[in-house]
Amino acid sequence: MDYRVYAIALSMLPKVNHQVVDRLITFCGDLSSVFLERPAVLEREVGISRQLVGMILSSDILTKAEKELVRMEKYDIQCVFYKDPNYPSKLLEIPDFPVMLYYQGNLPDMIRHSLSIIGTRGATNYGIRWVDTFVKSLSEKFDNLDILSGLAYGIDYEAHKKSLEYGIPTYAILGHGLHTIYPSAHYRISQDILASGGGLITEFTTAHTIRPQNFLQRNRIVAGLSDATIVVESKVKGGAIHTANVAFSYDREVFALPGSVQHLTSAGCHRLIKQQVASMIESDEDLLRIMQWDPTKDTTVSDTPVFHLDLDEVALSLLSLIKSYHRVSIDELVSKTEIDIAKLSSLLTQLEFMGQIEALPGKYYRSI
Repeated sequence: MDYRVYAIALSMLPKVNHQVVDRLITFCGDLSSVFLERPAVLEREVGISRQLVGMILSSDILTKAEKELVRMEKYDIQCVFYKDPNYPSKLLEIPDFPVMLYYQGNLPDMIRHSLSIIGTRGATNYGIRWVDTFVKSLSEKFDNLDILSGLAYGIDYEAHKKSLEYGIPTYAILGHGLHTIYPSAHYRISQDILASGGGLITEFTTAHTIRPQNFLQRNRIVAGLSDATIVVESKVKGGAIHTANVAFSYDREVFALPGSVQHLTSAGCHRLIKQQVASMIESDEDLLRIMQWDPTKDTTVSDTPVFHLDLDEVALSLLSLIKSYHRVSIDELVSKTEIDIAKLSSLLTQLEFMGQIEALPGKYYRSI
């Protein structure tokens, strides 16, 4: 049986997160063996509840997953399991990443800068004009930038629209399965996103019912895929404020656009700034300054091989591994390379001295 069926089956169960799947795979050896194990053994050895064991081993879960795979093929939906090498590395940095992502089109390139632009559904002319000016300016400075949003009315729509207009790849993170588009009025722009090389991304299968809580749940994917999140306009309560707070909890940069104190659509932005959750942003210069993004420096993969560097095969392999991540901890590098910590530290120092990587707080590293 296609291994995707087993991964899809687990992703369809609401109480199965990546921690549970890690324990299941560690004990059972692989995904397929999970569904062959005895209930009492899973409950006792893996430490999951009887109710959850019953859901995993129910007689119809694999049948439902097989039907989902058929529907995925019908709607040209692809999936990526969190153990797969092409699962977005930026998401793996957050504590509650999804077990599975479903997508149409493409996934964002993790080497590129990523920026989410979000806000109220009831956008004002002020917010709409600001998004236009902001995205246009970024398009003139960067060719290694992706813009993400949620395909909702208002600011989300404008972020996608202007990205398409100015040639910046854009990705919509959705709170439902990809057999449909909500709101339906945004079907055309969703197809424009796909035609331009972007993507539609969700953690929900086509079998999931569209519920309000889905959209709050998807906000963590918006925040997790983004280097920075910008709230353009929002009332004190709303999805954009929730996303901003989630991004802040992930130690990602958050920005908020100030507006008139008389406008409720700016009240949420002002609160984020006052609470020091967000930095105030007026133009793209604020973004570049705080993010330390250099518009003259393209961080996309170069056609020029790195072999001109005076590095041995081990160091080159390490550099290639670091480049595959947005940022990576030294513990993860030890685990992936099996190089002893003393040797690894020496190699990292060498790569940093040669200007190939940058050391970050918390013993993290990223390529330059």
